[in-house]
Order: sequence, then C-alpha cells, then structure tokens
Amino acid sequence: MKEVIREDNEGRLVIAEDFNARIGKEGGWGELSMERGETSEKERESKDKMINKQGRDLMEVIEERGWMVLNGSKEGDEEGEWTYEKGGGKSVIDYGIVNWEAWKGVERFEVVCRVESDHLPIVIDLGRWYERGEGREEEERVQDWSGEGVRKFRQALSKIEWKGEGVQEAWEELEREVIGAVEWRSKVRRKGIGWCPWWDSECREKKREMHKARRRYRKEQVEGRHEEFERCRKEYRELCEKKQEEQKRKEEKEVEKIRTEAEAWKFINKRRKKKENVCGNIKMEEWVKHFMEALGGVEERKVEVEGRRGINRTEDEGIGEEEIQNEVRRLKKDKAAGIDQIRNEAWKEGGEKVGKRLGEVLKMVWEGGEDFLRDGGVEW
Repeated sequence: MKEVIREDNEGRLVIAEDFNARIGKEGGWGELSMERGETSEKERESKDKMINKQGRDLMEVIEERGWMVLNGSKEGDEEGEWTYEKGGGKSVIDYGIVNWEAWKGVERFEVVCRVESDHLPIVIDLGRWYERGEGREEEERVQDWSGEGVRKFRQALSKIEWKGEGVQEAWEELEREVIGAVEWRSKVRRKGIGWCPWWDSECREKKREMHKARRRYRKEQVEGRHEEFERCRKEYRELCEKKQEEQKRKEEKEVEKIRTEAEAWKFINKRRKKKENVCGNIKMEEWVKHFMEALGGVEERKVEVEGRRGINRTEDEGIGEEEIQNEVRRLKKDKAAGIDQIRNEAWKEGGEKVGKRLGEVLKMVWEGGEDFLRDGGVEW
C-alpha cells in the first residue's frame, strides 16, 4: 500500500480489500472534543478480538496516514460483523478503509451475505458524490427487418421523390431518405451487473430463503441457527450449479445444430459486447496518409477493366445496371451497419426505386466524381 497509493490532499480515498489481517478493535477514528478542542481516539466495535502480525503491519500504515477503518464504526455495522466464515471458523479480515475526506461522505457500511465465497461482501454507501448505474435492464433501438418492418420500409420509400442533381447532393439525399424510411423498434436486454442466462425465479426464491436464515442466525445467536443457514447456503449453491450445468448442456445442443456462418455468429453475439464505431472525426486526408504509409501505395486512380462474375468492360463503359444488381444480391444480411447506419437489408429490400437511384449516383461518381471521393464522398 505504501508503494502503490499516492494520496491527494484534496481527494477522497476509499480502499476495500481482503487484507488477511486481524486488527481486533483497533483502527478507531479521531473525535474532536468541542469543549477542549482536543482530539481523542474512539475504539471501534468488532466481534473479532484477535490481532495477528499482518494486522499490526496494516495498523502501522493506517496510523501513519491518519486513515480510519469503516468496519464497526459506521451505521449498518455497529457491532463489527464477521467478514469471513468457513467450517465454523470466523474472523474479520475484509476491511473498508478511508481518509477523513471520504469518511464524511460515507453514509453507511454493511457486511452482507454471499454464497459463492466464504468471504462476505462489504457494501460502502457513498451517497450522492459517486453514482453508478446498475445496468440491469438496457433499452436500445434496433432496426426492424421483420416482415412488417420491410412492408413499412417499402411503403415509406414509395412516397419519396428524388430531387438531388449533383453527385454530393444526390448521395446525401439517398442516404438521408433510406435511413429515414427504416422502421425502428425498442429492444430490452436484461444484461449488466450480475446478469446470467440461467438465473430464474427458483434461484431467486432459494436465495431469499438463505438470506432469511442468515438474518435469524445473526440476530438470535441460538443453537441450530448456524446449521440452518449452512444447509440453506449449500442448497442454494447446489441449485446454482445445477442450473449452470443445464445451461451448458443447452448451449452444447445449440452448437451441434449450427450449420452456417450466420448461425454461428448469431450464437456468439448473444453474449458479445457491442463494439464502438470508428471515430467519425478522422479526416479523409488522415486515412489516405495512413494507408499510403502502411501499404506503400500511390495516390492515383486505378480502373479494373475486367469486372466480377464474368462482366467485361472497358474504362469508358462505366458501371452497368446488371453489375450493380449482382453486387446488391451478393450482400449478406444480419451484418452490422456502418457509420451511416444503413444496413445491407436496406439496399436489398429497397426494390427497383432505391436500386435505380443508387445506380445513378454510382454512374455520376464514375464519370467525374474524383473530387467527391477525395473529399470524403460515400462511406462504404
């Protein structure tokens, strides 16, 4: 701690850690006497009375820095609850430690129950000076390419009248009208802190039963209560392990049924975090410079005389409607949209009206759009 912690005089410092140290009732905070203007030390409460070598080393650092221990000193943990329980053995080795600036901002400190570990979590309520979203439910807007979504998309396109004449104006109009015709729907994802696919109401009820048994054990301290809590905790652990195993077998069956690349990516993306888009503030000159240095290229226009799928053309022929239609047919669905938010489904489902307008824009680019491409142009 001495090596890694650099305390700011103006900052609030909060440390929460399993120190494997037992400090008994030491680590109290300084209390200012209003009558004499003197500082006196107040002993903190703790159910653990033992002090070991690691505890003495920890206290040396705490006293040297003028820090305070939250365990047994704040509302919620007035008695200094045990933080580690295993096989009947109990100790307080997990601590919340703060400096004076943070002490005034901590509203509550509590030791709560958890079954995944013999270490019990410590919860520090920091009030309003630190806010964190739980992320239990996330609502996002996604493009609707279902049957009804495609119908509304085509209906909106039928009302559009193209007006743009120049290549820049024509492309911006096409981009704006296509994305404006897309149908959107709300999608709620229950993901975030603590989310898992196998968690259900049965797990929730068993966890609630375990917490009730722990509260009775802590409150009454009578014979048999600890055994009841241990039984409930074991049952909850076994239930979670069972649910996890069932989920694993379910996923294995899903993997066995995968036959196409699209199905494989659909399975992978269920738990995959969304990637951020490339920054739109990067200028075209920066892109050109980067790729010319990376690939050793030269800044000149090159024309491919022989096209794809057996379509042969000369430089003067430009791009034919048949080639555009073939390229649109080759686009794959269920692919992420680019910065312009236009997915491949928009080009494939846009019909003759969008296809014809796209062909006109591409022909304008082909015939004299060098400046347009060099200045930023179409985002492909």
